[in-house]
Amino acid sequence: MRNQFATKFQEQFWILNKISGNNTAYNIPVVFKLNALPDIDKLEKAVNVLIKKYDVLLSDYSLEDGHVMMRFNEDKDFQYKVLFEQNPTRCVNGQLPSEIVQEIHQPFDLSKAPLFRIKVFEFSNSCYISFVFHHIIIDLRSKEIFFKELEELYNGNVSDSDLLNLPPAKQYGPFAQEHNEWLKNGEAKMMLQWWKNELPPINHLLNLPLNKPRLKSVNFEGKRKHFSLDNRLSQSIS
Repeated sequence: MRNQFATKFQEQFWILNKISGNNTAYNIPVVFKLNALPDIDKLEKAVNVLIKKYDVLLSDYSLEDGHVMMRFNEDKDFQYKVLFEQNPTRCVNGQLPSEIVQEIHQPFDLSKAPLFRIKVFEFSNSCYISFVFHHIIIDLRSKEIFFKELEELYNGNVSDSDLLNLPPAKQYGPFAQEHNEWLKNGEAKMMLQWWKNELPPINHLLNLPLNKPRLKSVNFEGKRKHFSLDNRLSQSIS
């Protein structure tokens, strides 16, 4: 196990996770509806290649001596297993099955890698695959890279011999170390001071009239409002 300081971005996700408990606002889900069941063996092989290529995919996070630490699992024998669930019920067109919704909203324990889940769902009339990542290990750009390379590996566009000759990937561990060191230098401190002078003082509370008591803690629970638009209005909007 290799340890190092997490980045400031990751620290904020760790703190928010501690404050909000089992909140899943920072789960990043991607769901595909498939025409047929995927080859799970091929999928697992492709995922494990990416795990070995990118260290952040097997990272977890814990507090040590007042610092959020990023820990990398360097077990060369680790093999990720794709989850599979078979359900005899039928899916309703246009609606995401409740089993997948439940999977998407399953929280992560940030102290236990991997902080992503891949699950294949088979129903009587359709099948899906869900990918759920915690935001602490992935963002929009890295998600695009993950799926692009996963597709290439799964479709066999990259052979085993090609994999051995791939150029080394830029790892998140060295980037995090460089980022933390940069934050300590004079340039970063000057930039921080410039923004402190440029921005107005922070007012943490909006002093607006309220018709309900202010919540003691922030949550991301919302509600749905269903309504219909007539054809004329719908066409004018489109």
